[in-house]
Amino acid sequence: KPLQPFQSDVVCSLCKTRYASATPKILPCSDTYCEDCLLSLSQTQGKIVCDHCKRETILSNDVITHLPNNSALRRLAIQLHEKEKEVNVRCKEHPRELLSLFCKDKDCMKPVCNVCSTTHKDHHIISIDDALEFYSELITSKLPSARSVVENIEIETTKVKGYINLLPKECLMVKEKISSEMNKIRSMLLTKEKELLGLADKLTSEISNDLSNEHQVLNSILQNTKKSIQFIKSQLLEMDTNFSVANSNNNTEMKINWLNQTIASFEKVNEITKSTYQPSKWGKSTLPINKQVSNKV
Repeated sequence: KPLQPFQSDVVCSLCKTRYASATPKILPCSDTYCEDCLLSLSQTQGKIVCDHCKRETILSNDVITHLPNNSALRRLAIQLHEKEKEVNVRCKEHPRELLSLFCKDKDCMKPVCNVCSTTHKDHHIISIDDALEFYSELITSKLPSARSVVENIEIETTKVKGYINLLPKECLMVKEKISSEMNKIRSMLLTKEKELLGLADKLTSEISNDLSNEHQVLNSILQNTKKSIQFIKSQLLEMDTNFSVANSNNNTEMKINWLNQTIASFEKVNEITKSTYQPSKWGKSTLPINKQVSNKV
């Protein structure tokens, strides 16, 4: 902050280039301009009229080479440049501009500088602070929907577990029915009985595998979704603390970092709320084994 009053002094008044990246030369009138501007003027006009004191100086490559460098001003410019890099984040396209704004357009969703914002026609441009607040509130509003998804998955998981418990009993019932029917015509249908018993076992195995796989998938989705929500909640708590620190220090770079993490958390919550899962294909209360075997009798 002590360097801010000198910002206009550390740039060439002709080209506005900072002396951190240009060589400042002292004219006989004691005013300073960058070497590149003086060389350019020596080729086009052969002289310079100081815009401060209006004194005229004849220019040539040899004259410019022997003009003394303003080393103190260059050191001040470098010091100011380094100081700004510590506390500000600048636009890659426009290095002189700070990333002080945020574009909310769905195809952008990124920090921008004042110059870049003029090219985002019809886009919704807001401040970095407003963007952090917006996405934090958006995540909070999405969490109930995410919890609802978890509850629905838990219901489906419980149903599938019930099917697994029901399967052995239903298989036993089918076998008993098959045996009862076949005993009446044992001598004629012994081969058929064995076929049906085998079919029942095969269907039981197939359905058991399907149900076990379905249960594992649903349980995996449930656990992953719970972990994701817990992680997002912890990030929100951490972000609240760190954002207060960043805000008190006016640390734009930290704000942008937390904004990026906030957006990532929002996209994750949005993904959870839009996620789909395949309900069990085995019906509400009964399994198809009885029907399929009965059709073979």
